[in-house]
Amino acid sequence: MRLNKKLLIFPAVAIGLIASGAIAWKTGIASASFGGSKDEMAKNLAAKLDIDQNKVENALGDIQTERQAEMKQKMKDSRAEELTKAVADGVLTEDQKNQLLEKQSQHQAEQSALRDKHRAEMEQWLKDNNIDSTKLDDYMTKGSGGQGRGMGHKGMN
Repeated sequence: MRLNKKLLIFPAVAIGLIASGAIAWKTGIASASFGGSKDEMAKNLAAKLDIDQNKVENALGDIQTERQAEMKQKMKDSRAEELTKAVADGVLTEDQKNQLLEKQSQHQAEQSALRDKHRAEMEQWLKDNNIDSTKLDDYMTKGSGGQGRGMGHKGMN
């Protein structure tokens, strides 16, 4: 039984890591497919549609946030479904499944808070050093394989 629990936990963690990578990859592809940074994409869309650029940027940000939330929910549902199979197979109890799902949710929240903290620290450092990160987006993507990851949706002002 012990071996089965170890074999079950590894795929659950792997699924979480794959989901995170998929979100990051998908986000990078969006800006790369339009050529340039997300700010540039929003600017071009705003000009073509004769709409205020801020409205386009806000809409794109909202779409990205919604898709990320959908992806996270799908992955959470998938994990729960797989762990329900483990309960049916006698590998876990229902209580253990619920505890594991809660622990994973807690871990993801902690990771998100840590990312937000690091982002805020970087934003402050850039500000303290008079660096306008919005001008760096096209340069910062080079180290990430050109996936448009740069400094974020609108940079770190």
